[in-house]
Amino acid sequence: MPESVFWMTTSWQHSFAGRSDRAPFHVASIQPMFTWQLGKGNYLRSTGIIALDFTNDNYFIPFGLGVGKVFTAGKVTFNIFAEPQFTTWHHGAGISVVQLFCGINTQF
Repeated sequence: MPESVFWMTTSWQHSFAGRSDRAPFHVASIQPMFTWQLGKGNYLRSTGIIALDFTNDNYFIPFGLGVGKVFTAGKVTFNIFAEPQFTTWHHGAGISVVQLFCGINTQF
């Protein structure tokens, strides 16, 4: 039977030291993560990182839906995945609208 897992990470960054003539900054990131095990090492995933730049009034909220596969080769476990992410809500210059998040993790 497929199993789903949801978890979330958050971080807040605030400048507190450095040159006194430098402007302070306040940035938050929120990463809700969801995986749905499909069996035989296959899974669906969604892990877009929400970024909120309160100093410059920039923000973006992406939505992603990807696939992954966990398998072993000899004594090494591999996890490969690809997740297209689309920015659904954003404000500010230089914000990406579409991105591809992919990777390979290994465990020896």
